[in-house]
Amino acid sequence: MSSHAPSSSSSLVAQPKNKSTRLAIGLKTVSGRLRRHTQNNAIELSLEHHYTNKVYSPGSAVSGELHINPKHDLHFDDVRITLLGCCQVRQEDFNNTSLARHTFLAVDMPISPSNYPSTRVFAAGVSHTIPFHFVIPNSLLPTACSHIIDHESARAHHTSLPSSMGDWEKDDMTTDLTQVKYEVVAQILQNTPTEQGSTAGAKKKAVEVRKRVKVLSSSLEAVSLNGDDDTAKQSRTFRKTKAIQKSPFSKPLGHVTLRASQATTICLSSDGREATPSLATVDIEFETMDRGISPPKIDKVAAKLHAHTWYSATPMSDFPDQHAISKHYSTSMSLGVECTDDSAWLPSRSEFPEVHLPESNRQSATYTRTFQLVLTPPTRTKTLLPNFHSCLISRTYKMAISFRLHHDTVTLDIPVTIQAEAGDYLQKEVQLPSFEEALHIIA
Repeated sequence: MSSHAPSSSSSLVAQPKNKSTRLAIGLKTVSGRLRRHTQNNAIELSLEHHYTNKVYSPGSAVSGELHINPKHDLHFDDVRITLLGCCQVRQEDFNNTSLARHTFLAVDMPISPSNYPSTRVFAAGVSHTIPFHFVIPNSLLPTACSHIIDHESARAHHTSLPSSMGDWEKDDMTTDLTQVKYEVVAQILQNTPTEQGSTAGAKKKAVEVRKRVKVLSSSLEAVSLNGDDDTAKQSRTFRKTKAIQKSPFSKPLGHVTLRASQATTICLSSDGREATPSLATVDIEFETMDRGISPPKIDKVAAKLHAHTWYSATPMSDFPDQHAISKHYSTSMSLGVECTDDSAWLPSRSEFPEVHLPESNRQSATYTRTFQLVLTPPTRTKTLLPNFHSCLISRTYKMAISFRLHHDTVTLDIPVTIQAEAGDYLQKEVQLPSFEEALHIIA
């Protein structure tokens, strides 16, 4: 088992100007690819009960076999099978591309020497099979986040398992500049000779094969952008006030204020294919400047879910909105809306101290109305990922709820959390393994 700190690398590739030089390099590249393809055909990874769109959760077993059947004798010094988890951020700036990678999960499968020939040669035409078994952990080792950080609450999130990103059959609402991937990697290694002729140097890869798996994190810890816990989030109130007019050039009829607390959590099934709706209560207040003006008719209620992907080429020392160098990608989708309300505006005293009308106006009146909204995400067309914060990448959400009144639209933004329910393994009330426990399980 090993853990790697975030690292960043950049490269600028210069194209050779000479045609013959470019041709020679091209032929060499093709030859190398053909040779590697032939070698890679010598080994194959097969996963038990696996299919292309299968989704794994923390506590899920990733088991299978490594099949080795070389066409020519294959000398080796070691065989390594590893479960890897990696974040990647790509940044492009004119003629320069920088790539930051963070390997947050690296678990090596202990392999008994009895599983391969004592001669350290896989003979041509002879099949060998090496079984392996991993368990996806619920949390990471502290060394997965070893950089300087401002708050320990942020580090706690950085050592939680993120979901796969950029690897789903449906749009997961992310940019192609970010990726979170999990894969089983099998390598046949050979010692590199030293200058004195010894073979005790570093190992090089003779053959390598990879198998990608999709992971949907089922952490039930509520995550907000600024790290608030459940109690703090529920006590927060969000407001939006806007002047309402009959026409673009007329005087305002009054002010409409929307108020709501954070919406309820959207809970995904363990495979992410189903989602519970989010419930939101929105209080609307209309304050007029003339008692003769009736409250406006609400023509339409609509809602969108905005997915925010935050990313940085260097490790984030805080939550992304507090990290100056993090970048932000946002996209949205429409939500299904079902609403019930009290059906009528009711006269009321103002509960919104931030709305101030002129003191000279003694004819003002205030009306209120409450809407109960059921907001449903369309999982048939999108893949929703649970909220997470990692060293390089974060995912958060907000809902934009809009009310159409006369010629105006008032929109209120409310943060919302998305979580995934526990898989079958967790539903049996079995304690999730730590890294150390996972090693004992697969030993």
